Amino acid sequence: MIGASEAPGATERMKGMTMDLIPISPGIGFGLRIDGLGARDILDPEVRRTLRELWIERGLLLFRGGDHDPDFQVELSRCFGELQEHSVKELLHPARRELLVLRGEAGAAAVMNVNGAELAGFIPWHSDQIFTAEINHGGILSVEIQPEVGGNTGFIDRIEAYAALSDEMKVRISGLEVAYRLDIGDRNFRFLPYQKVRMTQRGPFQDSIDERIANGAFPTVVHPLVYVQPETGRKVLNFSPMFASHVPGMAREESDALLWEIARHITDETRAYDHVWRPGDMLLWDNWRMIHTARGVPLGYRREGQRTTIAGDYALGRVLEGAGAD
Repeated sequence: MIGASEAPGATERMKGMTMDLIPISPGIGFGLRIDGLGARDILDPEVRRTLRELWIERGLLLFRGGDHDPDFQVELSRCFGELQEHSVKELLHPARRELLVLRGEAGAAAVMNVNGAELAGFIPWHSDQIFTAEINHGGILSVEIQPEVGGNTGFIDRIEAYAALSDEMKVRISGLEVAYRLDIGDRNFRFLPYQKVRMTQRGPFQDSIDERIANGAFPTVVHPLVYVQPETGRKVLNFSPMFASHVPGMAREESDALLWEIARHITDETRAYDHVWRPGDMLLWDNWRMIHTARGVPLGYRREGQRTTIAGDYALGRVLEGAGAD
């Protein structure tokens, strides 16, 4: 795994702006750090256009050393698209429904046993809302309370992951789709080759979500295993280990073997960036391109963040016919 140390290298100055553009971390081909962005900057249409181009090109933008209150977080998010309410309504901020509240502490989040360690707020490698037909385009996350231990956020670029596949695998998976479903409890964690995950304490909203699942609020959907980023022509290995179910039309044994092989490849953490949060940091990622993980917080510590949800539809997902059955 590549650490989140200060990134050396050339610093660029965005035309017409006072902030600096810096590589997010040494040895990474994706991501960019933008220092000093303020509310006045994003009033300029040219700045908004440039920020969006950087987002599409680099996949992950870290905003540091600029404005960072909730109002700015919401307005900055609107530079990249319209906002929407997250489908897991139990996590919405009670006063500002543009914001999702993410808590990492026992009693406020589920507790997971991850490779023998008890962690609150742990979320395995995933793409946000992949269990819906219209997956959101991104989100901006800030962390107001960062624990002394844990609480990092990891990112992997699925454009790089596709490029690293063998030619044989690229041919093998061309045209295939994967079914996804929001399921109850540990059944969301089938394809995690490097993590053994078991829920040991349910979150406070788990019963509400489980009831909605049982009532059909989240039918099984399918997404292509590979798609082309329209702005650049680059191919994306469009797989989310969390929530993955099966390859439609393929025998279960063959489907499981293929998805395990893809999961081992895509979650290879030698290609990951692990972000250590600092006060005022905000992170934006392209959810159609990146997968990410919340590393979780050891019991006895507290973490709290909030995230926007940037709407969008890459128009390639759909509800599976006869959805509801795996």
